[in-house]
Formats: sequence, C-alpha cells, structure tokens
Amino acid sequence: MSEIRINGFCDERFASVRAAFEKNFRLDLELGATFALAIEGEFVIDLWAGHADVDRSRPWQEDTVVGVASSAKIPVALCGLMILDRGLIELDAPVAKYWPEFAAAGKANLPVRYLFCHASGVAGFDPPVNWRDLADWDVAVSRLAAQAPWWEPGTASGYHGFTFNFLIGELVRRTTGLSLGSFWRQEVADKIDADFYLGLPESKVHCLAETESGTMRALNEDSYSYRVGGLLMADGTGFMNDPRWLKSEANGYGNAKSMVKLGSILTNGGSLYGHEFMSKETARLAYQEQMYTYDPYFDSPVRYGLGFGLASKEFPLPFPNSFHWGGFGGSTVVMEPDSKSCWSYVPSNLDPALAGDARGRRLSRAAIAGVQALGD
Repeated sequence: MSEIRINGFCDERFASVRAAFEKNFRLDLELGATFALAIEGEFVIDLWAGHADVDRSRPWQEDTVVGVASSAKIPVALCGLMILDRGLIELDAPVAKYWPEFAAAGKANLPVRYLFCHASGVAGFDPPVNWRDLADWDVAVSRLAAQAPWWEPGTASGYHGFTFNFLIGELVRRTTGLSLGSFWRQEVADKIDADFYLGLPESKVHCLAETESGTMRALNEDSYSYRVGGLLMADGTGFMNDPRWLKSEANGYGNAKSMVKLGSILTNGGSLYGHEFMSKETARLAYQEQMYTYDPYFDSPVRYGLGFGLASKEFPLPFPNSFHWGGFGGSTVVMEPDSKSCWSYVPSNLDPALAGDARGRRLSRAAIAGVQALGD
C-alpha cells in the first residue's frame, strides 16, 4: 500500500483520533475525508486526507468541500433558531401565520414546533418526486404548502428527510426576505469564516469533491422510507454531482472544520468568535426533548430536540445534554454543550447505511474518550 498522507494537525491528547482516521484509509474505506474537533470554538483537531475525485488524481485540500446530505439540516436548524430568537417566529404559532399558503389541506393550525421535530406529517412529497423536481425552490415549497399531512400533526414523528430544509428555509425566507442560502451566508457563515454553503456558488465548484457510493439497499415501494425519498435515490447518488442539484439551497456543502464551527455556536451558548447569533436560552432549546417516539424511517425510536437528535439509548452518548445529526453516506456532527466541544466527520465515499458506519463510529469512540479524559 502506498504511503497515506494525513494533513492538518491533531493535539497529542487526541492521538487516538488521528490513529482511527488513518486506520480508515489503511483499510481502504475512504476516498477522501476530513475530521475536526473544537473545544470552546478552538480547534484541537483538523485533519484531511485522500482524494477529491473518484480517479484519485486530485488530492483533497484544506478548502475541499463535499455534499453532506442531511447533515445540512444542522445549519438550516441553526437559521431557524436564529429567527426564533429574533422573535420573527413563535414555536406554537401556526406556520400559516408566516406562510399563508401552508394553511391548505388541513394545515391551518399546524404549529412551527412540529416542523423542527419532524412531527408535522409533511414528511415527503405527494406524489413522490425525483431530484430534478427539487431544483426549483418555489415549485418545491408550493407543493409542500398544498399537500395534506401524512398523519395528525403532533401525534407522531417521522423523519422529514427531504422536506425539512424546504419547510424551515421557507420560514426564513418569509420572515427575513432573504433566501435560505443568502441568510446563511450573510448572517452566519461570513461572520465566522465557515466554508459551508447552502447551494454551492460557482466560485466554489472547483473545490467540490466528487462522491462515490456503495450499493444502496432496495426499498419497498409501499414503505415509509420510499415515500420519504426512495424515488429521489432510485437512480443512485450520481445526481449529487449534477450542476442543477448543486445550486439548490436545500443542499449543503462543506467539510468537518466548517461543520464544527456551526455546531460550536450552539455548544458555546449561541455565540462564537465575538458574534452573538442567539441567546443562551434559545441555544439550549436545541437539546430540549420535543418528541421521543418510534420513527418509521429509522425503524427505531428517535429522541428529537428542536432540530436535532438527542442522546438516547438508541443513540448512546455518555453526555446527557449532547445532541447530533448526520447525513446519508456517513457525515456526522456531535455537539456536547457541557464541555463546549463539537466534532465532525465528513467523507466522500458514501456508505449507504442509514445510521452511520464503522468509520464514523471508530472516530466518534476515540473523540468521546478524548473529551472525557479532559474532564478527569
């Protein structure tokens, strides 16, 4: 095997994380990947390695970004919490108060809170859509506004895999006058120099890593998972590199360092690098339990906070207030507010497992051990 070049830095107290990162490459599990960890916003790990193309001719660079699939829900939820903190929305007010068209099909009284915790019933598109249907933001949100919930809102949760970003993002647009991507850049990313994008600008296309994926599991067309996004994924993941898909502000592109900056806003009480994005009280809402019921998408109970998954017996973390989310293919972010730590793993070789894979688990175990040791 040729020499594996691991770039960046790693504090010696987290040497086991670097070893786990390198092991993933030695086991030939990676194409390109990045891992970062910060405490109180200060980075103690920022690693990257591998290649940014499937031909393995273009090395992964510090500014390389890649599509993170559902990990993009983290910055979208952050934007939602910001407009909540500014008083532009209220959790228990009807969505239709801010988005009148949403009142259609029995949704007139559906509260904002249910959008954040995957309990609204607007969990997928009726009828199902392909990826090309989502290239036009106005078309996508118009369809969601017009359709009926799949269940009585608030009585259950079900992962809003492809609708969450449109639902929260449209509230951002209706209350600020800015598109989701524009709000994100102006109000957050530019202020903390986060190399993360909701909708990839032309100026960053040259930094984009290609993705590759293993065999995806077949979905029963009558299943909840297929209704949520099966048609979108029916042709595989090649569309994730299509220019039309890249421009959609419902999609996120970044790397582990940028993801950690986003998470650190919440683990540091709503402020980072001298900028206050929300109050401490609002930041704490991220990890206040909203729903803890069986989720048919994951075929398991999921403990939802306000926009995030919370530590639970199904997703065990040894920190009671920790929260997290991840995306198809393996990207993940874990936020631990008690130690003000946050870590993220972002790969370009997409593992089709729905709930993470061995690469991420190996890294997370090492990161958890390191954070725990700091508190001893």
